[in-house]
Amino acid sequence: MRKTTRRRGEAGTSVNGRDKSCDREKEHSNLTDLFPAHLERRLQAVLAGLTADPLTGRIVVDPPAAVVVFEAGASCSRHGRSLGDALPQLRCLLTKLLHRERATQPHHVAEVVERLSQAFFRGYHQHAANRAGKELATTFAVMVPPPAQDARITGGAAEKVLRIDPLQPGRLLIAAKPEEAKHLLAELHPGLRDEHWTGIAASRSPNRRLPLEQARRIALITRALDCPPGIYERQHVLLELLAVQDAETERSLASVVSRVMQNDTLTHTLKVLFHTNGNRNEAARRLFVHRSTLDYRMTRISQLTGWDPSDSRELMLFRAGFAAVAVDEERHRGLNIA
Repeated sequence: MRKTTRRRGEAGTSVNGRDKSCDREKEHSNLTDLFPAHLERRLQAVLAGLTADPLTGRIVVDPPAAVVVFEAGASCSRHGRSLGDALPQLRCLLTKLLHRERATQPHHVAEVVERLSQAFFRGYHQHAANRAGKELATTFAVMVPPPAQDARITGGAAEKVLRIDPLQPGRLLIAAKPEEAKHLLAELHPGLRDEHWTGIAASRSPNRRLPLEQARRIALITRALDCPPGIYERQHVLLELLAVQDAETERSLASVVSRVMQNDTLTHTLKVLFHTNGNRNEAARRLFVHRSTLDYRMTRISQLTGWDPSDSRELMLFRAGFAAVAVDEERHRGLNIA
């Protein structure tokens, strides 16, 4: 058998001996498959024009780039292509184009790819909704703690569920109203209601970051309040969400409640009072203590904070304070909760 050798650096060949022009032709063919010619030219132009933040190095996704990819998603739906097939192809092509146009960190490229994938996903479903004469409904879902890995999305869910961050499992965008989104989540993660606190938020705002952050906060707050694992919406923790919207209020609440949270016994006592709506007899029964022991603990809480947990209004302040501490702790872990 004749032994062949490969020469490195030969013009027109890659290191494995394959003609580089073939790769470019294949990439162009795939791109044309996915994008109409006019959208392809616009996409390449806007990707080439993206800028990076000088401090963080993160690529800033301008609205024109999102619009082009949104229109490509609509075109994909118009031509009857499967979203489950188109999205992986889109991610691959965007990654190649970004690496070619920009020398930047891989995780910054991945972040842009996922943001543009969301635009493609929305464009696809917006066209489908328009064709059916319906309004597009989308829901964000965030699971806390995140699963070790996201469930494999197959079947009908593959067309309606999008993972929005491959580096952080349990963050999903679902093309459905909250009620249908709950069923899809339960289908994807059978143990969801037993192991995770999941916040869901309908996406109605033009700023897509807001409902994602709200879904995350709902999950964090329900876990902090010792609610049973499950799927929660805004109405379940409405007052707590309102309390942490204002930074000054959040800091004030957290500073008071943190005095109690240094004591595990008093912290647990407050959580039980939350779930019994301040009913001291029921709280004492659940805590397996005498009523006088509970009264002593409540007096101690009042001395530490200046708030009386026997007053229903001030008990609500404690709930809001627990929410503020949960959000503040996650911020300090670097999860960028605004």
